[in-house]
Amino acid sequence: MNCVRLNNGIQMPLLGLGTFLLQSPDVMAITEAALRQGYRLIDTAAVYRNENSIGQVLKKTESYNVHRDDVFVTSKLGNNF
Repeated sequence: MNCVRLNNGIQMPLLGLGTFLLQSPDVMAITEAALRQGYRLIDTAAVYRNENSIGQVLKKTESYNVHRDDVFVTSKLGNNF
């Protein structure tokens, strides 16, 4: 997977799963499937209201041979925070 090196030295994948409009249980199944297929960047936001569900999937990454340290998660805060 192609990555970009950030200013702090961490490598971030260039291709990721966007989770806008995905809600449980769909977001959980889709996120798990994406990780199984090789995606290592998951993009979410507080306003999507699916961060908890994505967190539940990330807790189980070892069960499908993905190391949590290999997954890059981005999230955004809304204007009301």
